[in-house]
Amino acid sequence: LNQGGPVFADTNNMIILDVRTPEEFSDTHIQGAKNYDIFSANFKDQISKLDKNKTYKVYCRSGNRSGQAEQLMKSMGFKDVENIGSVAEAARRLNKKCNGKTC
Repeated sequence: LNQGGPVFADTNNMIILDVRTPEEFSDTHIQGAKNYDIFSANFKDQISKLDKNKTYKVYCRSGNRSGQAEQLMKSMGFKDVENIGSVAEAARRLNKKCNGKTC
């Protein structure tokens, strides 16, 4: 995991995925993020419906689940997926605010 990596300049052309539980997502999440719970039984089915040619930035609470999601997505043929770590790290790198509690 690239701790403290670059801040992304163009966030308009990327899809931000939060792979935490819906409860964690409702507590706080990055503006514009889509919630796909990696622990959900249909996570792989949900992910398989996404466009494999788009750019995805994936985060969770610590970077662990998003790392798992990144590997899974790459194994499914996604071209551009990056684990950007925890909520706070992702918010900083995406230069986005959080909805709910502080990141």
